[in-house]
Amino acid sequence: MMSSTQNSAGNVPEQARKRQTRRDEIIRKKAETDLSKKMNQNRQKAADAAPGAGPAGRRRGASVAAGTVAALRPAPALTVRDGITITEAAQLMAAKRADSVLVVDDEERLAGIFTAKDVAFRVVAEGLDARTTHVRDIATRDPLCVTSDTAATDALNTMVGRGFRHLPVCNEEGDVVGLLDIIRCMYEALEKMERAHQSSKALYAAIAGVEKEWSGQSAQMMTFVNTLRERMSFPDMTTVLDGSDPIAVGPRTPV
Repeated sequence: MMSSTQNSAGNVPEQARKRQTRRDEIIRKKAETDLSKKMNQNRQKAADAAPGAGPAGRRRGASVAAGTVAALRPAPALTVRDGITITEAAQLMAAKRADSVLVVDDEERLAGIFTAKDVAFRVVAEGLDARTTHVRDIATRDPLCVTSDTAATDALNTMVGRGFRHLPVCNEEGDVVGLLDIIRCMYEALEKMERAHQSSKALYAAIAGVEKEWSGQSAQMMTFVNTLRERMSFPDMTTVLDGSDPIAVGPRTPV
């Protein structure tokens, strides 16, 4: 008799966890549905705000001005209301594999930005309850934003200079139309560099052959060849590593 009672008592935490898991799944599915509707609205707003977005523009195929933020192809932004909880926002980010969401007010205007870093630094590290704390209490308020026609160099310099990973893109009315991620921009730039490097390998080998063949020629010619080789070379990782030791944790390190 006692054994049966003990088993029932031991199952209580497990049953509670299952109920909580079901509730979390319901919240996640609702968040995904709301997000899908919101993303469709944002895409339509972005299409309407883009140059040549009218029927004639769509027929022509609107061109993007080179050197602008639009040319960096900002990603569609995930947006949430400022009244949802940290748990709901985190579930939405996990479902969409995103590391940030933009916070909007009741008028759909940009009010803040909430990132995975905020979860770690402002929620977990501070010991806050993610189920009762609201996004508006944690998110960075009134973030700096740019428009689609802002110079790309200005936007990237701002992100690097101020340590921003994300930079919201808004239209002239303040409505969110996209999000710049400096990591994504960096990957695309590295891909371009890699393609340029691959295409220059044959030329580099040709220069090496010319240098070998002309080794007995004038010093002026050799200086020219060496200068050309230096300009074609790519930096390695030692040029960006600062030599500091990385922070290491073990599998049993408390969160």
